[in-house]
Amino acid sequence: MKGNVPWVEKYRPAKLDDIVFQTHAVTTMRHIVDSYDMPHMIFHGPPGTGKTSAALAIARQIYGPEGMKERVLELNASDERGINVVRERIKTYTRLNISSNRINPQTGRAMPNFKMIILDEADMITPDAQAALRRIIENFSNISRFILICNYLHKIIGPIYSRCSAFHFKPISMEAQVERLRFICQSEQLECEDSALEFLTRVSQGDMRRSVTILQSTASLFNNVTEEAVRNVSGYPPRRIVDEIFTACLGSTNDVETLCKQIIYDGWEIATIFQQLSEYVVNSDTLTDVQKATITIELSGRDLALLQGSRPTIFPAGISLLPYSIHPCQRRAASVRVTPFGCGVTMTSINVKLLVNRFDSDPSIRGAELEVSDTISIIKERYFAEDIEKQFNIRIIHGGCTLRDDLVLSGLRGYKVGEQLVLTVFVTKPDTLPTVPEPGL
Repeated sequence: MKGNVPWVEKYRPAKLDDIVFQTHAVTTMRHIVDSYDMPHMIFHGPPGTGKTSAALAIARQIYGPEGMKERVLELNASDERGINVVRERIKTYTRLNISSNRINPQTGRAMPNFKMIILDEADMITPDAQAALRRIIENFSNISRFILICNYLHKIIGPIYSRCSAFHFKPISMEAQVERLRFICQSEQLECEDSALEFLTRVSQGDMRRSVTILQSTASLFNNVTEEAVRNVSGYPPRRIVDEIFTACLGSTNDVETLCKQIIYDGWEIATIFQQLSEYVVNSDTLTDVQKATITIELSGRDLALLQGSRPTIFPAGISLLPYSIHPCQRRAASVRVTPFGCGVTMTSINVKLLVNRFDSDPSIRGAELEVSDTISIIKERYFAEDIEKQFNIRIIHGGCTLRDDLVLSGLRGYKVGEQLVLTVFVTKPDTLPTVPEPGL
């Protein structure tokens, strides 16, 4: 590996023509650069798709490298996102006078009479600061142009959005990424397998910055860039893990939970495994459409809980539900949600559902009424190593739901979503227990 410059900077596009896979946006930006008819703009889209590179390329082509020092202010709003930054740094800069009739030495054209403010990660700016920024954009538009860069457009307040032209940057396609990565490998004189580049784009999910970073890390550790080398550097879980999970689903739920706990212990990224499981299910030739839909719903609920801050222990609780989705003779009877209020909890909903699901692992509990307190004691005993009230910092109060006389309680699961504890109760008819259909996976 040559030099110490990060490759994401070394190979950052210097001109708009160097930006890949954003044809529509780049075409419009070329017209802006040629005409100087520049509106305020918002660049939005996933990370690593060229938003910051496009903003810097526009500034570089309009002002040149030297002119940028005087006429361009670049801020990362995730570090400086409060109202004081807007009032002090941005407002002060927009008021500064700039010299007129400056020539861009690269193009020989006179520079426009406006400055440029680039706000990276603008969706991290607080609402109050955005309100103050709106007034600055409105009052100083004759001498300043703003480029706001964000991942999530909905976090930009309406008054700012309405004053800007929005450009969406799409995730970069596999073909475009492979072509760019191959160019970098040739420039760095690296031996690289095509399968490694394709796997690298699959890992990065359209994020070119991540692809280049992993490629540089791989090149620094291995003589040749192979698929196995990329997998080792990126920490991407091998396919065998997904195969082992679905194989375990053919056995008992205890087998599934033991495997999932081992996966957590081994340090694999749980969010990535959820993604791999979803892809496996969608592309499966052996699962029915109903099974695919049921499993996808179960996985998405646990994935959401993980995104909202749940601990990795959500993984065994979520994956252990897969057998119930694969086998078609068990029913999910109720999902009970309890929400903390002050010193205790109050049941907010009990939804009784009869959905086609799986066989049972423990049909020993029968009865017409099920109380939440009973559910908690069983969940504590079976699925949690520590006291559930201590774990979730809540106190369980009594409440219940009624089961039909011809159903038996067969399984219980609990997991946390945000500030809610979700308990799922499984029941089945006794006469369906002896026969367990094979899913054919």
